[in-house]
Amino acid sequence: MSITQTRSARENVLANVSSGSGAVLGSIAVLLAIGVTAALALPHVLVLPAIALAATLLCFATGAAALLGGGHFRESALTCTGIFALVGIAASMLGDPDHVALFLK
Repeated sequence: MSITQTRSARENVLANVSSGSGAVLGSIAVLLAIGVTAALALPHVLVLPAIALAATLLCFATGAAALLGGGHFRESALTCTGIFALVGIAASMLGDPDHVALFLK
């Protein structure tokens, strides 16, 4: 194996890792932006359901991206999918459905 082949393989690995990390950071930034927007624009009763819905939708989106992607991106996207599922479930458990139902009437 020559030096150029070793360098090329190392650059390919670094490119895969950085693209996976960028996708994870980008989707976390989207969830944070949705959370801040929901906190500022919605009544406090609807903030947790909005975060739960956004996290669940991002979970499905990153899961679909993981199916289409490969390599390190797939691993990062699957990790991000699990995080979004956990955040969505936790936010939906913390929210009170009675308050939301009364607000929407």
